[in-house]
Amino acid sequence: NGDASRFARLRAAVADAKTPQERRRFQLALGDFRDAGVIGHVLDLTLTPEVPTQDVGFVLMRLMANRAARETAWTFVQREWEKLAKRLPPMMASRLIESTAALQTREHRREVATFFRAHPVETGTRALRLALERFDVNEELRRRASKELRAWLGAHVGS
Repeated sequence: NGDASRFARLRAAVADAKTPQERRRFQLALGDFRDAGVIGHVLDLTLTPEVPTQDVGFVLMRLMANRAARETAWTFVQREWEKLAKRLPPMMASRLIESTAALQTREHRREVATFFRAHPVETGTRALRLALERFDVNEELRRRASKELRAWLGAHVGS
């Protein structure tokens, strides 16, 4: 949780970090905000030198893992792909592709497949295959378990 003020303090902590590990820890925490305005600022930072190229993928993956940010992050990745692709080292681009499975819906699966087939990443063929497989596995689990899970929650969670 946090607002623009906490974001500013955390951003300063990234700049003032004493070790690379401390810097990475603070930097990744930027991807945990739930406030839409702050999420937008974090995304914008990935296009600036403030987030070094070797860290762009880590920040974007953290945002993709954040329920409050993943949809906005995915839209941003698609819109800014040309710029991001220049800032993402090849291995990090592959890891970012894998992280899209966090989007979870059938519609997002189609979007991810279409987008990365139209914008192929040289090192990303396997990553795309893995992400699409994870989408499918998650969909199958939802299909098989949702009825029982709803029943269990209905019986054990107060209304």
